Amino acid sequence: LNSKSDFDAIFNYLYEENKRRRVLGGTRVLYPGHRSCNGFDSDAIEGCSRFLPLAAIYCETLVDNSAQKKEIRDYIQEVVKLGCNPCSISYWGRPQPYSQLICEMADVALALWLSREWPWLELTEIDRRNVIEWLKEGVKQPVVENNWHLFIVQIELILRSFGESIDISQWRFDAVKSYRKDSGWFQDGSDGCVDLYSAWGFNYSLYWMRQIAPDFEREFIE
Repeated sequence: LNSKSDFDAIFNYLYEENKRRRVLGGTRVLYPGHRSCNGFDSDAIEGCSRFLPLAAIYCETLVDNSAQKKEIRDYIQEVVKLGCNPCSISYWGRPQPYSQLICEMADVALALWLSREWPWLELTEIDRRNVIEWLKEGVKQPVVENNWHLFIVQIELILRSFGESIDISQWRFDAVKSYRKDSGWFQDGSDGCVDLYSAWGFNYSLYWMRQIAPDFEREFIE
């Protein structure tokens, strides 16, 4: 990426493909390829959720009142309204123990935090409550003992930033600290091997935690 135009070109390539493959109001995106062990619907939800933070960030590079900025904002707002509404056929579902949905919740929460000056404020009180209750249900669930702990803590930090009274699961973060190896690598849980996914599975979440709550575990994250 040597220029803003390069970034624009890559984003728009991804965005057009995302638009072309949306179903159920955009709450699912049906990309081709092999299915994961989590099932067709879970993969389609992931196709939506993983793109939302990028879309939210890209909006900040666009001129105010541009047609594309409005389109992306409207998309994020509509997706969140439908996906978190238990009465909608597009509902993402109630999180269950060890569910892949908890990973997707972290990206949905992150996208909302990144867009906190617009879609969040423009949601109705009922829609915001649906989102909050959905996220709160997620952080109650047991998760795999590895970087998944970070998904829970990230959601909790975001909920707190939205004014919710919620305890941060310090024990989860302490577990992640115990996984740290040399030179920024982490192992995949207390009994796992060095996780070659560290740059994405751990450092990415830690980066966003630093932005969301700068004083949270500052020394460790630095």
